[in-house]
Amino acid sequence: MRPSRAISAAAIFVALGGTGYAAATVGSAQIKNNSVRGKDVRNSNLTGKDVARNSLTGSDVAESRLGKVRSAVRADSAGTAGAAGGLGGAASAGLLSTGKATTSGLVKLPAVGTSPATSPERVLLRQGPFTIGVKCHETAGNPSMRLSVRSTEPGSVINGNQTNEGTATSTSAAFDSDTTFVTLQVPSGAALAVQVTTILNALGSDCAFSADGLRN
Repeated sequence: MRPSRAISAAAIFVALGGTGYAAATVGSAQIKNNSVRGKDVRNSNLTGKDVARNSLTGSDVAESRLGKVRSAVRADSAGTAGAAGGLGGAASAGLLSTGKATTSGLVKLPAVGTSPATSPERVLLRQGPFTIGVKCHETAGNPSMRLSVRSTEPGSVINGNQTNEGTATSTSAAFDSDTTFVTLQVPSGAALAVQVTTILNALGSDCAFSADGLRN
């Protein structure tokens, strides 16, 4: 074989087999650390198995370019979320959330004294400037109750009635089980709506009280 033909054959061998030879013999040991660059990797060629599990962090991902998770699309039309979006006024402002609810639980009192003046008061509910107190005493041998609603802020409005005194008080006497609704508001913006339930001669006590309300 002539020298020129030998050289040509060798060139063809290298051209056809050189790449396969390199792929078969070049490994991690032959590659210098941190020498392979992004442009050396074919575009769209890396897959999930090329990356260690749980190795990527938030700083490795451009969150602003992430699409919506498929299952999260349902949240856009969730029934409860849709209903919440349709609420207006105080409800949408959070008045109905559990963080705005307040309750006294059940308070039982024995009848003490024969009049409100001789009966000690028990605080049923205290919320901000508002205090709801209750008393249980005897009247003609039967238990009766007194409900007192107070505010420490001048200019308070209790059940629609405004007072310019330092302490606003609204009282009511009850001789039978009853439910009373009370609304309170002060110039500073605090507001409270309360339902007070009063029960006589039941639940193992002379008087029983409970208060459940919503505040802003």
